[in-house]
Amino acid sequence: MSGRTYDYLRLRCDCCGRYMTASPGASFIEVPEIEDGYPGDERSRCPTCTRQHGPCVPWRSIVRAEMVCWTIPEPAEVEATVEPAP
Repeated sequence: MSGRTYDYLRLRCDCCGRYMTASPGASFIEVPEIEDGYPGDERSRCPTCTRQHGPCVPWRSIVRAEMVCWTIPEPAEVEATVEPAP
């Protein structure tokens, strides 16, 4: 069996088209399908394209971006938000 059997399970950047992993700096959007005929929207963007073009945002304004979009924080951002133990 070739390794390409599971390509449909891998993440692909919506800007550059390269396969990617869910690594720090990557951004994602997941809008569920709505009954009234609005299709769902699932996209991912690699860290390089997220830095160059910004994070993924919804194409339609029927959902709030902060509810369906997220970015995996860089390690420096995580360390800055962690408070030291008492």
